[in-house]
Amino acid sequence: MQYKKIYLALIFLSISFIPVFSQEAEEACNVVDELICVDVAEEFYEEGDTVVVSGKVKAVILDSPVSLQIFYEETLVQIDQLSVAQDGTFTTTLIAKGSQWAREGTYLVRAAYSGNIAETNFEFKPAETAITTTDFFEVDAGSFGTFDVSYTINGGTIKNIQVEPKILGLVVTIETERDGVITLELPRSFIDAKKSDGADERYLIFIDGSEITFEETASTRDYRTLKFTFEKGDTQVDIIGTFVIPEFGSYIILTLVLALLVLIIIQQKSKMLVRI
Repeated sequence: MQYKKIYLALIFLSISFIPVFSQEAEEACNVVDELICVDVAEEFYEEGDTVVVSGKVKAVILDSPVSLQIFYEETLVQIDQLSVAQDGTFTTTLIAKGSQWAREGTYLVRAAYSGNIAETNFEFKPAETAITTTDFFEVDAGSFGTFDVSYTINGGTIKNIQVEPKILGLVVTIETERDGVITLELPRSFIDAKKSDGADERYLIFIDGSEITFEETASTRDYRTLKFTFEKGDTQVDIIGTFVIPEFGSYIILTLVLALLVLIIIQQKSKMLVRI
């Protein structure tokens, strides 16, 4: 009875080592003579793609996994252990995304099984890094000439900045490639937001009609710097203060009021002279 059990065990082990390959595995590797082979479904992947890795071993060793490693040059990008099916095949999927998937180039796939190693590779391209532009935009100030608004934008382009007297502020037209960030340095002498006591008031900022939150990163005697985010597809930013350029803002209103008072006084004096 004891010999029978040993005999059955030997038969089972010998069956486990019979080279049996699935059609899919053979098509993936195109090799039938190697002890192990590995391949990827595509030759080129971009960030966020699903990388399909598959392969086969010629002799299946019970409870022995395939050790899978992915390298970029000498840097280990990802590691995994894969179970081997009874027909000798193994497969897995990896998402090409994360801090390790940061460089463009050739990535090496290495599969190790019972001391045997197989390798293949694929090309990978991470998502394009949004370009950061730092520049200034010359804004038309009417009879006052022009003034410059320094800016930094990531993820898009500033196409235009113009004075809008109806909102006592500026309208910034943007073209967006993706979600991004804008920083604007506004000169106080041309646009500002003040309380009645002369203290700084917060601006109001709207993107495509919706009010947003923002950060005022700097405030000096001459400039106020605003920073805010936008989303892909946004086109217009409205920045509202309490005055914009003297000829369009509170200064001109004050001038008109004074002129009106002078006119009233002159009219009153003229009436008195007529009566006399």
